[in-house]
Amino acid sequence: MAYEISYSPQENHRYPIFHPRKKLSKWLLGVALAAVTALAIPQVRRQIGQALLPGDNETTREAVTAFLEDVRQGVSIPDAFQAFCREIVKDVEVPKNAD
Repeated sequence: MAYEISYSPQENHRYPIFHPRKKLSKWLLGVALAAVTALAIPQVRRQIGQALLPGDNETTREAVTAFLEDVRQGVSIPDAFQAFCREIVKDVEVPKNAD
């Protein structure tokens, strides 16, 4: 059984009751539907994967696996992330400038 106590009805405008908006849920449903549709297209899925795992896929996957193992073993996240970054850039070849 729900009830409401109002000690000073003249001040109800100061503390309005929150009513969730229906527009947000429709908007969120639209965004989720667009994301699922985009991920269903293989080319879009590859581009998203390339953006999330840049560079050589095998090197990046190994670095992510090592990062997760470090975190599971209790290594602090900043230290594990530093090791992840070092693993990613260790085999990168930087082109020399032809000055």
